Amino acid sequence: MEHEALKAGVVRTLAHRALRQQKSRPVLEALHAYLTAQKPLHLPKGPMGQAITYALNQWDARRVAARADAPLLAPRRAAAARVEAAVRRGLLLSAPALVARPAHRLQPARDRRRARPSSALKHPLHVLCRTGTEAQLERRATALRQQFQRVKTRLRALAAEEGLLEEHY
Repeated sequence: MEHEALKAGVVRTLAHRALRQQKSRPVLEALHAYLTAQKPLHLPKGPMGQAITYALNQWDARRVAARADAPLLAPRRAAAARVEAAVRRGLLLSAPALVARPAHRLQPARDRRRARPSSALKHPLHVLCRTGTEAQLERRATALRQQFQRVKTRLRALAAEEGLLEEHY
């Protein structure tokens, strides 16, 4: 179906959405009905029960038949999902807590090795701010906060282009 949309030149349009609904929706509805019918036949803590429960709980989030703006090919969808997961796991969970920490609370470590600026996003703030005076620590913390905001803005823009943004953003 996606190849038909490419050939017809209707990618990410309302016609693409209509084509998805026409071709994919009956298959997805049949799969949903099958999973719903199979759920009581398997133990909830067993492997099949867990897989069916997971699939049914994620059903609304994974529905692409109703969205024309979803990425066309599965590898692009997977890549976009990996970017979103990396943002949530790495930057959005650990960095704000570290970046929000005031620089005067960061104590210079005994280790005098300096982190390279190119590795700024690979290491948490407390690793990057091990050495230096209060003013140097404050400058590094400010630079990291700004860099974090730029990366977060760019990743959100990429997620919006790929149709990954949800309403809670």
